[in-house]
Amino acid sequence: ITISEKHKQHAARVAEALKQAGVRVRVDDSDSTIGKKIRLHRTLRPAYMVIIGDEESANGTVSIRGRNNNQRNGVALDEFVAEIFAEITNRSTELGIVPPE
Repeated sequence: ITISEKHKQHAARVAEALKQAGVRVRVDDSDSTIGKKIRLHRTLRPAYMVIIGDEESANGTVSIRGRNNNQRNGVALDEFVAEIFAEITNRSTELGIVPPE
C-alpha cells in the first residue's frame, strides 16, 4: 500500500522482490487516502500489508502491518522477503513477522 503516488517506484521494487520469492502480491497505488486503503484491505484479511511512505522509499525498507493489527517499521526489504519466504516454506499458521505486542 503506497501512501502517495511518489512511492509507486519503491512499491514496484518491493512487489517484484516478493514475487521472485513466490509470494502472491497485490499493489494498491490508488489515489485513495491511506486510511481508506488500510480499511479496505483489512476486510480482505491478508496476512500482511506492506506500507510504503517517504521513509521506506528513502531507506529501501518496508513497514509491515499484520492481520493482528500490530506493526513493524523500517524492516529491510531482503530481511522481510527472507522472513515471509520462511513462513511460507514452513507452512506456518502463526504470523511471526509481526508478533503481538
